[in-house]
Amino acid sequence: MFKTVANRIVSFFIDTALLYFLSCCLALLGVYSMMQSPLLAGNLLKGHFEAYGIFLVYVMVLTAFGLLVLRRLALPVDGLVMAGLGLLLVLDPAFFNDVFYTASPKAGMLAGTVALFLGTGLNRPLKNSFWILHKK
Repeated sequence: MFKTVANRIVSFFIDTALLYFLSCCLALLGVYSMMQSPLLAGNLLKGHFEAYGIFLVYVMVLTAFGLLVLRRLALPVDGLVMAGLGLLLVLDPAFFNDVFYTASPKAGMLAGTVALFLGTGLNRPLKNSFWILHKK
């Protein structure tokens, strides 16, 4: 009885790709907690840029793994969910860029420009993957 319930729960998590969403939410929570921490090294703006840089690296790795799963492993649902979450996180759903604009307009423009170039750079491989998937 316990095995069948546990198997159903595990298969639900795998079938709905819920763990990808949980991973992204925990990454957002971790970066937000880092940005609010008084233990950040240096001044406040430098610490925020470090935390935001870690978050953008997570987004790039998530997108790369999404493309890998989509192209090499041929798992379209998982690959599209991961790539879509990477693209969603580039759009700054937690409004991290607002922290930079309130600290300094120059810092806000820098953070926004980095996010814009990252989003534009991730757009091309995602678009190519969607066209390859659509043609099959």
